[in-house]
Amino acid sequence: MIRKVLLMIWLGAGITPATIAQSAFTPGNIVIYRVGDGSSALSATARPVFLDEYTTTGTLVQSVPMPTSVSGANRALTAQGTAFMGWITRSTNREYLAVVGFNATPGTSVSLSNAATINRVVGLIRYDGTINTTTALSDYASAGQPMAAITNDGTNIWATGSTGGVRYTTAGTVGTTVQLATTPTNLRVPEINDGQLYVSLPAGGVATVGTGLPTTAGQTITILPGLPSSGGSPYQYVFMDMDAGVAGSDVLYIADATNGILKFSLVGGTWTANGSAGVGTDVYRGLTATRSGSTVTLYATRANSQLVSLVDASGYNGTLSGTPTLLATAATNTAFRGVALSPTIFNLPVKLLSITAQRNEKAVLVNWSTASETNFSHFEVERSEDGLHFTTLGKINGTPGNRVQSYQFTDKAIDNALRLGGTFYYRLKMVDMDGSFEHSKVVTVRFDIGFIELQSIYPNPFIGEIKIKLYMQKATDADIILMDALGRSVMRGIKKQLLKGENVITIPGLHRLGTGTYLLKIVTKESSKTIRLVK
Repeated sequence: MIRKVLLMIWLGAGITPATIAQSAFTPGNIVIYRVGDGSSALSATARPVFLDEYTTTGTLVQSVPMPTSVSGANRALTAQGTAFMGWITRSTNREYLAVVGFNATPGTSVSLSNAATINRVVGLIRYDGTINTTTALSDYASAGQPMAAITNDGTNIWATGSTGGVRYTTAGTVGTTVQLATTPTNLRVPEINDGQLYVSLPAGGVATVGTGLPTTAGQTITILPGLPSSGGSPYQYVFMDMDAGVAGSDVLYIADATNGILKFSLVGGTWTANGSAGVGTDVYRGLTATRSGSTVTLYATRANSQLVSLVDASGYNGTLSGTPTLLATAATNTAFRGVALSPTIFNLPVKLLSITAQRNEKAVLVNWSTASETNFSHFEVERSEDGLHFTTLGKINGTPGNRVQSYQFTDKAIDNALRLGGTFYYRLKMVDMDGSFEHSKVVTVRFDIGFIELQSIYPNPFIGEIKIKLYMQKATDADIILMDALGRSVMRGIKKQLLKGENVITIPGLHRLGTGTYLLKIVTKESSKTIRLVK
């Protein structure tokens, strides 16, 4: 009541808050994007949107209404009643929910509307309940539906639509966006996992968008290897890191409106099917999940009207098990769309004090210490040879308690570094009991045998050619290989005879390469040098 009075005072005085205050969310609950207030049947016109917070047993905690009219810098955020739009995501820092809609009052005809006339709005809802709908976009999902958005920190936003593909913008933007990729144009739900942006595709599959978290045009959308590219209808999906022996996330659950809930595991670099739950008539679209050890609890919306849970205890590369349990049903003239875990202040249950890496004869010692560990599972030691792609070397269990603990991991697999030189990059993946994780800072160890000294490389970023200036301690032959950010060769067969002293190498013919990050590797009999380039 006090909040309502304060809001009336602000408006009456001509003062409009930048955000609208609501009640805080409870950590551990789930939140559903609901369309409609029940007063009339859903139609192609704009309808009110609510974020319904439920406990994991299906008890309604609160319904948070999105604005239905403009108030100061905040826009309305409504949804087309009969369109399959309205997926909800939680930020990677866990503090925000992101939702999308139309800047239109209820009852407005929004079907096939022009975004310049009826802006598409991204709403950011913080863990304390404050609502920000100041992001109003004039070129996003024009003549179509805004599908979903994701943010990593409450500032950067990536949004998808049924038209116009995936877009990048920042919170509070009024106007245009950056179109990251030109094809395909019809995309569904974006997600961020392990620092990589993903989207689901209407015909089937989940795909990467460029490398990392792109903010510029010219990106490529690539379906994950092994996932079907047709015959399905995927919407929301969840990655899990279930096996310490597989680098990064290795289990993927997908809510597929045609085939039910699907499970895949990353086996030998390919996503392998692990069965499904439900049938096509269930029409699963929304999905989120929590994890405890090898057990995953899924929360899904189906048939636009039901919230269900399902427990899968089969673990990595195990056949999906469990039976859906009905938790809640949408009221008449309303519809459930996407689902997400409630936002919260994220404090990892481990406090890292320090991490170092140093050579010790024919090994590298990685040392770290913690101040406290509560509800913490384990550490995974990761290594990279290019600073971009990390592999898991081993796993060390945590030590519960509030006292200082010290750890050490020995990396003996450094023969190539001792022979070829270069830099090794190390970091920790710190995983808590529910599967949440955070990476430590990166520490480096350099293996310099002194044969190749890079003096300069220009231009970088490059366009059509690059020039590399090297200093060689002795004359030798070299092979030059250009790779993309995933380590795939895009240009090889370049051989150069390097002289003792200064050498300048010119590599032409690079106009055909797309924009992005590349790795240039110079290999001699005694050593190698890898250089990161950007086009």
